[in-house]
This record gives sequence, structure tokens and C-alpha cells, in this order.
Amino acid sequence: MFNRRNCIIISSVIPAFNIEMTPSFLEMDKNFSSLLYTSLIENMSEIAAASPDNLPSIILLVEADRNSILKDEESVFENSNIFFDSADVSDHLNSQGAHWNTIIIKGNAIGLEVKDFTFITGKLDPDIKTVLVFSTAKGQLVAVASGALTFEELIEPVIQGFDNEQTLKHFSKYDVQLQSLTKGIVIEDKEDFRKLYDFLSTKQSIPYCSQKIHEKFTEVFIEFKSLLH
Repeated sequence: MFNRRNCIIISSVIPAFNIEMTPSFLEMDKNFSSLLYTSLIENMSEIAAASPDNLPSIILLVEADRNSILKDEESVFENSNIFFDSADVSDHLNSQGAHWNTIIIKGNAIGLEVKDFTFITGKLDPDIKTVLVFSTAKGQLVAVASGALTFEELIEPVIQGFDNEQTLKHFSKYDVQLQSLTKGIVIEDKEDFRKLYDFLSTKQSIPYCSQKIHEKFTEVFIEFKSLLH
């Protein structure tokens, strides 16, 4: 009989570490765009690693990022398994001999903290087929979680870039209970960038972002302060 285990997966659908391939965020050059995207991924990885439940974490990057992670960046992810193909993630999970409660977080999201992971895993009762959908106030998908669906079924809305409404419609075809929650920020446009700045300017943001990552974001804010107005 398989044990039930929990896992956090941070999924980036664009090149973040390969600077030449990183898409420019608004008017930013590729170097600062990469700094923004990699800082978001690194931040969520740090929070996952700080979980008191010792949740194993996986970083799912795109193929273009293979061989682009620097040595100092590798140390940041030393407690995570890094993959560049979703099929490899599926194979890895299936090889562990476990039923998984899986939390998948978008790589360009911020706004989940350690206690949220405890809340999520507590909601994933093995006797109740549940899917949790976290979205921003304007309907951008932040994260999905379930112990009832396979990894392939759960990650589809993330890969496809679905919003909250599309994600709920996607999961409605399965025999599961859907729970939609509003939480987090997804960095996709100028409004989101300003929200990130405003959020990180408050003391309430401390559980969501370490000082080290905060300094990286500050470097981006200073260089592109025109985007904050």
C-alpha cells in the first residue's frame, strides 16, 4: 500500500535563467527581467524549504534554462529536485511509491507563506477528492493543489496559462470538490509590478520574502522606478 506524501512544485513556463532567451518584462532589459523572474522562483523555493513539514520541492523549468543555472544559484536549490520536462517530473513522482498531495505554484507568483502550505495539506483529506485553486484578486492563477488528481491533470492549467475561471472549468470535468481562494500576486504587467512594490514595502510581507530576496527586488525597483508611477 502506497504512503501519502506531500510535495511542492514551482513551475516556470518561460526561460528565466537563460538571459539570452528570457522575455523582456515591459521595458526592462533581459538582465533585469531575468533577475526579476529568478528572484520570484528563488523566493518561493526558500519558503518551501522553510516548511516545518519538510515538504519535498521540485523546480520545473523550461528546456531553454538547462545548463543556465549558475553555481551560486545551484546552492539556493540544493534542497530541491530540478527538472526541465514535465514528463520527467511525472516519472520521478511515480517512482517514489507514494500517493501525492501535490501543490503546484506558478514561477512568477508571490504571496504564499509557510503556514499556507500547512493549511493546504490539511485541506487535502484523502477521503475527500478536493482541488484547491488559488488566484489573485483580478483572477490570475497562483497555485493549484490536490491529492485526488495526477500531476499531469493538475499542472495542465499552469502550462496552458489559464486564469481562475478557465482553471475552475478545467477541473469541473473531474469528480472532485473545487475550492477557490483569493491570495497572492502574479507578475505579468505594470499593475502587478506596482503591487509587488507596494506589498514588499509593508511589514506584512516579511513572512513572504526573505531579506536577501527583498534586496534583489529592490535592485530592480531602483533601476525601473518609472514603472512604479
